[in-house]
Amino acid sequence: MICDGDYKIHFVALPTTVHGLVTQDKNGFFDIYINENIGIIEQKKAIMHEFEHIERGDFLKIDEPLENIENIHIEMGDYL
Repeated sequence: MICDGDYKIHFVALPTTVHGLVTQDKNGFFDIYINENIGIIEQKKAIMHEFEHIERGDFLKIDEPLENIENIHIEMGDYL
């Protein structure tokens, strides 16, 4: 479960092909970056997508290629 104190959402300019991304620091805090240049619906979907990465523990999958982690979400009908 993600608590409010575990993350912060930042709206920043990103390339149009990147809707969002998430990073984790050494203390386990997550920074979620959402593209400020896409529509609000796309932003909401991107936030949910990044939360899913956190909930699934994707940061612990150090041996898994990023492409595979993203493909898992695409196959399940999630937004990239």
